[in-house]
Amino acid sequence: MNKKMKVRGQQVRIVVAVIIILSTLFWAFNRVRERSYTGAQFAIPVGSGEVAVTNPGSEPLTVQMRANGRMANFTIASSELGLRQRGTRVGRGDAAYYQATVELPPGTATLDVVRGNKVRLLSGSTQEISATVTPLTARGERITFRLAAIVVLSALFYISRLLEHRWLRSVVAIPARTFRRAAG
Repeated sequence: MNKKMKVRGQQVRIVVAVIIILSTLFWAFNRVRERSYTGAQFAIPVGSGEVAVTNPGSEPLTVQMRANGRMANFTIASSELGLRQRGTRVGRGDAAYYQATVELPPGTATLDVVRGNKVRLLSGSTQEISATVTPLTARGERITFRLAAIVVLSALFYISRLLEHRWLRSVVAIPARTFRRAAG
């Protein structure tokens, strides 16, 4: 293999590693970012996090929290509403789902999914409401960031190894023979 082909192969590997780093960062950011919704008669994903719902009207509003599947039981809680409620199973077999109905007073209330995941908020009202969703719990966010850090650091180490850690020699001023001996 000539030197030019070796360099070209190395460049391709570095580009792939950079793509992995960028994809991982995009995935982590997209997984933890807050999402805002406004409208009437919608179903929005809450996941395993929390949703802050604003009812601008003067009347209470009924919403449902729902998770599809016969094993998709969940529990929601709200300190503002003094609420802790488990989803109840509706239907049988593969068409089964769990749901919990909540009366939202005028103003803003936060509903936390304290157990379960893939939960959605359903509003069947014609009254427009707004909701801000934080799709993961604090623990879920920590796990996401740790996984992303492991992937990014591993890819950076791979790139550094491909370059025979030349950047480290220039920063720390370690003799080149140290790295050649360790790598060989």
